[in-house]
Amino acid sequence: MTTAATPMLRQYHRIKNEHPDKVVMFRMGDFYEMFYEDAVTASRVLNITLTKRGAGGGETMPLAGIPYHQLDAYLSKFIRAGYKVAIAEQTEDPKKAKGLVRRDVVRVATPGTITESSILDERRHNFLVSIYRENGSAKKSGAWGVAVCDMSTGRFEITEMNGGREGADLLSELCRLQPAEILVPASERDALARLLDESFRVPLTALPDDDFGGRLARERLSEQLQVHDLSGFGAEELNAAPRAAGALIGYLRDTQKSALEHVNTLKVYSTSDYMILDATTQRSLELVENLQAGGRDGTLLSVIDHTITPMGARLLRSWLLRPLKDTTEIDQRLDAVDTLFQDYGAREDLRAQLKNIYDIERIAARINAGTANARDLVALRESLNAVPVIRSRVAGLNADLWRDLTDWLNPHDALARELANAIVDQ
Repeated sequence: MTTAATPMLRQYHRIKNEHPDKVVMFRMGDFYEMFYEDAVTASRVLNITLTKRGAGGGETMPLAGIPYHQLDAYLSKFIRAGYKVAIAEQTEDPKKAKGLVRRDVVRVATPGTITESSILDERRHNFLVSIYRENGSAKKSGAWGVAVCDMSTGRFEITEMNGGREGADLLSELCRLQPAEILVPASERDALARLLDESFRVPLTALPDDDFGGRLARERLSEQLQVHDLSGFGAEELNAAPRAAGALIGYLRDTQKSALEHVNTLKVYSTSDYMILDATTQRSLELVENLQAGGRDGTLLSVIDHTITPMGARLLRSWLLRPLKDTTEIDQRLDAVDTLFQDYGAREDLRAQLKNIYDIERIAARINAGTANARDLVALRESLNAVPVIRSRVAGLNADLWRDLTDWLNPHDALARELANAIVDQ
């Protein structure tokens, strides 16, 4: 930065210095501008024109920009190319500003934290995973702690697994999750990069080791979940997993600049509750990705997935990669499937009604994040209107899982009425 830099450029450099490892999109009127190295990167990744502008003192700097209303389209290109993007908005009304308009980063978009429907694959989760390895002893390997969160739905889970077999259990679980981004302690980054290198091409984000501290992690989790301790979630006896989860919550708060209100419950699961499919087995059986290009075509999932809703597609994919071992649960699923197989009328009625159900999980997450638009609210209204009909049809099915589902389905009548009254389609 030259000594003759304008106030606007000094403001930009302050923000860039705070986010040196990210592309900074700097809002100027109706455009997001990128300067210097970020402009060169943007020109290459986004295939947009690279120009120049004055930088003060007779110097020039590279410049590239995009219209603000096309943010999602260009953001998706950055994310798919593996970049992180800091979005700096005007945080005051230009008409009321005295001098330079104040700007600050309102959000950092990373592969594991995006929520835009235009970027995400609606039929699979977009998992951010955090890993912490507990120190072992001469006689026992330390446990792996794993925390998993899909910001687009609010799903938040943790588990711990054996640290032996050179991380084989961890690799199998990561292969099942297929994370978009992995958080690791800075001191472990190189070791974990070597462990994951041949199996995953996933961005690794190194966080300060202190972010994985036991006391800080539990404080963050208790605050996020609004509880005094983690005993109500079955996590009080765990050590490595809460550390991973606390670091994950800290990262989400830093990047999203919000309270994360939809991340409000925690599930503790054990890999021993399910049939473990190691990474090699998952690949060779082509369960969800084919061997040729890693796509969906020709996989077992492509053959059996006739789900109507994105939520159903994500659930089926999860079930396929995490087969049950409990015979009671297996029999309950089989009974539920057989009931619909025998009742053609109920099956077709339910499929017809499910076509009116939109992606409620992700719509609710965008509402909580303050990024929902009118289209999202109309989709939520239509979805809620279909729930009473679905509930009535399910109530007539004679299987334990269907009876449980009847009790669980909530049409949220008051909300449906408010949406009906508040939104005019035209």
